[in-house]
Amino acid sequence: MATVKVRRTWTMAFVVVAHPADDITTDEFAAGVAKVDRMRQAVPGAFRAATEGLGRLETSDRVFVVQDYTWSRPRANPAWQDLYGKVGSTLRDVYEETGDVWDFVAIYMADDRVDSFGGNAVLIQNEDASKTDLGPYDHTRRVGSDGRLLCVGLINEIEAMLPLEHIHGSEGMHTLLHETIGHHYGMYWRALNPPDERMHFHWGIEGPAFTILYARPWVKVDDTHFKVVAPDDQRYPGPGDQFVHRFHPWMLYIMGLKRADEVPSRIMKVHVADPPAHRYELTESTGTFEWINLQDVFGFGRTTRPVRQRQLPFNQVFELLRSEGLRPQHQLPRVGPIQ
Repeated sequence: MATVKVRRTWTMAFVVVAHPADDITTDEFAAGVAKVDRMRQAVPGAFRAATEGLGRLETSDRVFVVQDYTWSRPRANPAWQDLYGKVGSTLRDVYEETGDVWDFVAIYMADDRVDSFGGNAVLIQNEDASKTDLGPYDHTRRVGSDGRLLCVGLINEIEAMLPLEHIHGSEGMHTLLHETIGHHYGMYWRALNPPDERMHFHWGIEGPAFTILYARPWVKVDDTHFKVVAPDDQRYPGPGDQFVHRFHPWMLYIMGLKRADEVPSRIMKVHVADPPAHRYELTESTGTFEWINLQDVFGFGRTTRPVRQRQLPFNQVFELLRSEGLRPQHQLPRVGPIQ
């Protein structure tokens, strides 16, 4: 059997956030950190399987514990919406210790302080604006990185997200790959997203297996009847209906792990007649289908220099215009937070 050669390597740091008032010396807290550490140890193997052996993920040598008040309740905290500020605050201690060496960071919450997220991705930069409909963006300096960090996954409440049994096939592993790497590479493709959001695959997108971001192994029974049939080699040994996690072949193309001629040139998109309330429940459907071509989605021949190679400084001036007789000191406090 031929050895698969790794084509690209990424790095990922693991962080557990606690409030400064929390007691991080308790056995309960240590048990939570141990769960995250087990994820840290397991994810390189899961990532290797998800990328068909073409990608390597190197993780931090330990889980960093950061006590940071910026994630505190109440939600009325003026900084609540400033995810970049919160992430930057949390990563400050990590960068001081390790330097700017991380492509991805997984931040786990020690409790449910950010229960509005559950799991969420904070997009930091895109490497190639030609491969997304979102356009170029770069927020690296807002979080303390000098052009390296790609995406941060926020994963809420360790107890709820990290089952220990059969960890490679667990929902916790899916959440980790989904929120950190999946959302960085697999979103904002108009032809592949649902009509009401841009963060996941349309529920009818065909894949060779169940994939990160929810493509499915659709099989066309006839022109109006479709079923999801998981390959036997995707099932993970253990109780329940667990699956080895995979990235969609087109995501492997986006990630630079496969050439265009190494992935399917077209895939099927099923237009489900009666979509369920939850995409996870969809295993059989009636409806119609269409073929989507790789070239139509991404186009070929477009060249865009990676964002990290073309960062430019910009300066912005804030000027307050006032009518005669008005005192600017009353308006300045409102301008300050915007600045």
